[in-house]
Amino acid sequence: MRTALMLAMLSLPLFARENPFKALQKENLAEASMSQINKVEPLPTITITPPVESVKIKKITIEYQSIDGMKIKKTYDIEKCMDPLKTIKVSQ
Repeated sequence: MRTALMLAMLSLPLFARENPFKALQKENLAEASMSQINKVEPLPTITITPPVESVKIKKITIEYQSIDGMKIKKTYDIEKCMDPLKTIKVSQ
């Protein structure tokens, strides 16, 4: 009886995990989600064609999402004349 108990105690470290409090299926999930966070797709160039009757850009509003998930709108007053026959390009 003692021999079986000693054998069981000695073989326990062979089956132990590095972190027993971490769930098995979630160990690789954290690494996978971090690799998705580090991937940032570049902003594609956006071409805007203004209406022919436009002569002045008054303001531009950009809505973005911050790190904590809040949506923020920022408006830039421009008040500049423009050529309505040329396109407007937005790029990063």
